[in-house]
Amino acid sequence: MRAIVVAGTCSGAGKSSIALGLMAAYTRRGLRVHPFKIGPDFSDPMHHKAATGHDSYNLDSWMMSRRANQACFIRCAPATDVAIVEGVFGMFDGRDGKSEAGSTAEMAKILGAPVLLVLDTRGFARSAAALIRGYTAFDPEVTFAGIIFNKLESSAHKAWLMEAVSAIDSSVKVLGGIPIVDGLHLAENQFYPSLSGEEAVPASYIQVFADLIEHHVDLDGLLEAAGVWKPKGGTNFYLENFRSAPPYAKVRIGVARDAAFCLYYQENLSLLQDAGAEIVFFSPLKDSLPTRLDAIIFGGGYLEHHLEKLSLNKKLLYAVRAFADAGGIIYGEAGGAMYLSQGIEVWCPNFSSCVVLNDVVPCRQTSTSRSLCAAFFLFGHE
Repeated sequence: MRAIVVAGTCSGAGKSSIALGLMAAYTRRGLRVHPFKIGPDFSDPMHHKAATGHDSYNLDSWMMSRRANQACFIRCAPATDVAIVEGVFGMFDGRDGKSEAGSTAEMAKILGAPVLLVLDTRGFARSAAALIRGYTAFDPEVTFAGIIFNKLESSAHKAWLMEAVSAIDSSVKVLGGIPIVDGLHLAENQFYPSLSGEEAVPASYIQVFADLIEHHVDLDGLLEAAGVWKPKGGTNFYLENFRSAPPYAKVRIGVARDAAFCLYYQENLSLLQDAGAEIVFFSPLKDSLPTRLDAIIFGGGYLEHHLEKLSLNKKLLYAVRAFADAGGIIYGEAGGAMYLSQGIEVWCPNFSSCVVLNDVVPCRQTSTSRSLCAAFFLFGHE
């Protein structure tokens, strides 16, 4: 297996688009591509699945131990030709400004995988060489598979950059240069309202990204530079723990999954299956509750875009309430917790309304258009 970590010099450098294009291009060549995403992001993994046909796993040194991240990565190795790991933020940006914790660079070292560095070249010429030297020398423990120039303004612009890089003492090769294409970028929240697994990003977008990568990146050279990946961790940590424990009773767990409930960490579902659980997916937008369930999971999603359809599926609402009244186990997270409440008040600039839902949890939720910041928080006691 080959492993590549796609990192950016900064947020917005284009690592998401290039990672998606690489996944689609290698998949189109007939290779088995397994996608990963560093950090707690939900939307990028859905784009990854649309491009490769495989579930994307999140790797996160804040939520998971070093060994757990390695185990998650190793789990997929036997059936993979190329593992592509999309980074987060700028390459060395993480939990704070003092350490590498939570950064793409840290995860590359945990996995023992080389970095493909994506550089936003707008406004750069010879100065790009100084930036590249800084990134490649900043942490000697990080290895590099190569560099991709992104958002090139012209062929002359690329030539200047190549001249600048050739003048510095760097063993890291430039493996491609992507030109600016008007109107083509994978903007944050661009496809959120219609996210539903395979439809997370239009197939036409994926093919355009793949075409750009095919025409402007040395795909064979990238695989050669990455080399054959050798695992740094041992055998699967979680599977060892499950197999050493007494046999578990078989359980059947219903998992809500559709356009309204689409935000899940695949690793959590895989761990339940590893422990012997049978996962049964259903759609609260249109389905009835599956039979013979021992528990139900309602994950996060985009309920605000589907409130009317959710509230009209009375058969499911009544069944979930009856399941709860009978002592059934229900786990609700984010949008899933909202679904289990008495109702959701929707506030907009010109009107407000309340949509009645389950009444499993005696409270009401409020949905507004206000955005909050993305950050890590730890709650609880020592």
